[in-house]
Amino acid sequence: MQLKNRPGTSLLELILVMTVIVILTGAALFGTRGVLQTLALNNTNGQLVFMIQQARSLAQSGIGSPEVGAYGVSLQSGAGSTVLFFEDKEPFDKRPASPPDTMRELLHLSDQGFSLSVKDETGRPCTNYATVLFKNTTDKVELYCDSLDDSVNQLLFSLNSTARPTTVRTFSIHRAAGVVQQ
Repeated sequence: MQLKNRPGTSLLELILVMTVIVILTGAALFGTRGVLQTLALNNTNGQLVFMIQQARSLAQSGIGSPEVGAYGVSLQSGAGSTVLFFEDKEPFDKRPASPPDTMRELLHLSDQGFSLSVKDETGRPCTNYATVLFKNTTDKVELYCDSLDDSVNQLLFSLNSTARPTTVRTFSIHRAAGVVQQ
């Protein structure tokens, strides 16, 4: 019996096709990782903005307990960035050594691969912490940068991805308006 010469794929063609598939898969996975990191950054930025808006809303509405004096968000800058959403019964003491009465939510930004930097209106960085404070049942907002005795007029926030340093989300809050501006 004689074998016929049938058309088919050679080993070289199979290796070439497999190489192309591997390259395309690697490119797709690399692109997906960047998209996922950007989505996570946008989500975390949304959480920060929501915490500030929620503190303002609770303070203005007076829905909470009548003994609550203020609602606020304290943000620790730098490598160990954390965000604390709190309520305080006493007037806010600007020293970070005195913890708030009730912690409503705590967000560890550094654990999620993000860092936060905060500056006042002059561009001076808040090296330790920044606080946005809303007095209960009033429209009054106070902004603090580190251990300043007087509140500042504006805080500028920058949320950075540690994996992609060029990916940044920014927003600010001004004492006169008391609302987040993105």
